[in-house]
Parts: sequence; C-alpha cells; structure tokens
Amino acid sequence: THVIIYRKLNRDAQLSICQQMLDEELRFQESVLSKQFAHPHKIEVGEGVFRRLVSEGYHRELGARPMRNVVGLRVRKSISDARL
Repeated sequence: THVIIYRKLNRDAQLSICQQMLDEELRFQESVLSKQFAHPHKIEVGEGVFRRLVSEGYHRELGARPMRNVVGLRVRKSISDARL
C-alpha cells in the first residue's frame, strides 16, 4: 500500500483552480442559455467572487475537491435568481 501526501495549496493555487472551474462552468451555462434563448449570452463575474468561492470551496483536508460543487451550485443559483 502506498500513501500519497499532498501539500496544502497556497492561496494563488486555490484562486487559479477556482478560476479554471468557474470559467468552465460559465462557458457551459452561456452555451445552455444561448441555445435556450436563441441568441448569445455572456456571463461576467466580479473580482470578489473568486475569493468568496475559494473560501467556501476549499477544505483544509480535502483541498480544492469540494470547489467544483460550490462553483456549480453558486453559478446556477445566481442564474436562476436573475431569471426570476
């Protein structure tokens, strides 16, 4: 049996991972909205969004693994709230 020990991610690495996940989720949502409404949609986020998502999505023991769920849930909730 092998044990792999990961070092704690620094803040820059956390922000980079968050940005990649957020970009991926936004491209997906823009594609869905564009198809649904038959014209292009562009979603923009503010700088503070990254810090908030990192603080919610980074776990001391699990690293950035929970971040994808947080990013997806927050983006989808924001879009659904905006559509109401």
